[in-house]
Amino acid sequence: MINSGDEESDDEHFLTIDEKRRSDLERFKLGPRVWNKWVDEHPNESVDFQFAVFDSGSEILDFEPYKFPSGTINFEQARFLGRVSFSGVKFVCKDLLFHKAIFSESEIDNTAGFWIFFINTEFNCETLDFAEAMFHEGVSFSSAKFVCSEIFFSNCSFLAGDFTDKLRVDFGQCKIDCRYFGFNGSVFGDTSKPLEDHLANFSDAVIRAETLSIGQTSFRFFRILFDNAQIEARRFDLNNLSCEECSLSMAAMSFTGTMIFSPETWTDCPLLSMNAAVIEGSLTLDNISGPTSLDLRLLSVSRTLFLTNIDIDPLMLRPPTQRPAIAEHHSVEWFKMTRPTLYCLSAHALKTTFGKEVYPEDEHLLFRALKILAEDSGNHRLALDANAVEYRADFRHAYTGVHLLLVQMYSIFSDYGRSVFRPIIGLTLFYLLTIIFYLTQTTKTVSASMEGAITLASANLFPFTSASVAARSTALLSLFDNLHAVPGIVMMFGIVHGVISAVLVFLVALALRNMFRLR
Repeated sequence: MINSGDEESDDEHFLTIDEKRRSDLERFKLGPRVWNKWVDEHPNESVDFQFAVFDSGSEILDFEPYKFPSGTINFEQARFLGRVSFSGVKFVCKDLLFHKAIFSESEIDNTAGFWIFFINTEFNCETLDFAEAMFHEGVSFSSAKFVCSEIFFSNCSFLAGDFTDKLRVDFGQCKIDCRYFGFNGSVFGDTSKPLEDHLANFSDAVIRAETLSIGQTSFRFFRILFDNAQIEARRFDLNNLSCEECSLSMAAMSFTGTMIFSPETWTDCPLLSMNAAVIEGSLTLDNISGPTSLDLRLLSVSRTLFLTNIDIDPLMLRPPTQRPAIAEHHSVEWFKMTRPTLYCLSAHALKTTFGKEVYPEDEHLLFRALKILAEDSGNHRLALDANAVEYRADFRHAYTGVHLLLVQMYSIFSDYGRSVFRPIIGLTLFYLLTIIFYLTQTTKTVSASMEGAITLASANLFPFTSASVAARSTALLSLFDNLHAVPGIVMMFGIVHGVISAVLVFLVALALRNMFRLR
């Protein structure tokens, strides 16, 4: 325990750094009454506890009774042995530095899961620096308030001690208002010691920051919770995480800004949930694979949703219960889609549209639902692609006889409404074939009948116009002696050519419509 006393040491002026450090530590040991009196007399002073060792033994070292001045408060490379509490302390200062501080364990039973307490602590400073700090036991910042320019937890270590049954890192219900808040390069969980109950908790936190970064951070055997958190950040960076046997839940989270989740490794992680999350901005989920249950039920995205490199077990997907709310004036983008990705995006519409649960083996319903979702979001290219794949999937079981033939012709001559050149090539081939056929049926010479054959074939391209009807009669008279001499097969061939031409002209118009709709 820290000794207390009622006598104040003499003021010391013009001290060296080492002398200042010893003076501050000795004054602190005299207890809160002496310390607070000095702070009242020196409100703008700085405090230097660098390299200090605070050993509480089997008790809790409680900083709550202590005031702190408004200068720089320096705990750099200080060491805290045993339980320590800064709960309720108000830091209103220039900078607060815990850089490379070490919070060590004590040989007593830990049933609460925490050894270091910053509960309800107020941090009001320019820079709050916990970079490279080492927490050997659980730490709680629950309900703490941060009003800082920059908050650094980069390259920290949150490790289990020998006397810990569960490791907790708790930022639940905290309020953070800053320019930068980052955990880059930190390690959560000892790589050699798996735990049964291990938690990184940001649930119900309210965070406002220009940049919120948890990139390049390692989690092992952790549950990571952002449930019900309210986050406003120009950029929420979850890139290059290393996660092993972890679960990440952002259920009912409210986020405004650009959020990118792209782990470097995602190994044996059972859950990624964004159930009922509301994203006012853009969301990217990338590089997710393995036995992960991907829960996107009730997800709402106001701008752009990017899902890339998703390859998970479809049996682990939780079908959404309704369509995600996606603004009509923005598009949904999918890249390198695997079948499970398509399923998780489209399954929300399957039950309500088709009245039954549908799994990826029912591919025609899968892609039909994806087409509906793409059309709703204005992604016409994806809708066309999904429509084409739906037709291909139906070949095996839905189409027979004439219906199958028509669908195959639709595929060959228009690529399911996506090609302009295929129906034009079809029109040209039938046009030339018709000219050759008429020349073989004429009763006159080929040279004398050439103009009539070309005219008759041209009239069949647009058979329902009045000009085509007149041109057809004139062309027949140039091929045959009179209209009564025209063979029935010529008349039948003309009807077939007219119908095929009308269909191919329609396919050209359809492809042109789809082409301009994409622009």
